[in-house]
Amino acid sequence: MNQDEKVNIVQAMEDYIREHVDSDLEAMYEHIGYSKRHADRLFSEFLHMTPREYAKEEYKRYLT
Repeated sequence: MNQDEKVNIVQAMEDYIREHVDSDLEAMYEHIGYSKRHADRLFSEFLHMTPREYAKEEYKRYLT
């Protein structure tokens, strides 16, 4: 997997979390077609946090 593909996957996860801020992340993993472990690793590689941590931050913004 090249760098552009990784960036696209991480962007898709970010978009999904923003659009489904109050949803379970399991649906996101199914949507992007990667295992939780692999997706979390990619996400952390670029954003230095897990998708769950990112979702918590987005949820805080959503509530304000």
